[in-house]
Amino acid sequence: MATPGGWRTTLIGQARGLSGGLVIGVTFLFTMEMWWVGRSTPPSQVLLLLLLGVGFVDVDVGTDARIGDTLT
Repeated sequence: MATPGGWRTTLIGQARGLSGGLVIGVTFLFTMEMWWVGRSTPPSQVLLLLLLGVGFVDVDVGTDARIGDTLT
């Protein structure tokens, strides 16, 4: 069942999550340790971690939508 302002609420929640991730992620991006780890990690492992991360986000968002939980 659709809720009033459902898409708007979802987009606001997604924007909050993205901005919070950027605040944390950008600080890690500028540390040399992260560059060293990234340089020494094989591409196959990076792809695997990327797919796992996307899978976890997809399952979490799908579960929230199925039980009617909001993202904010």
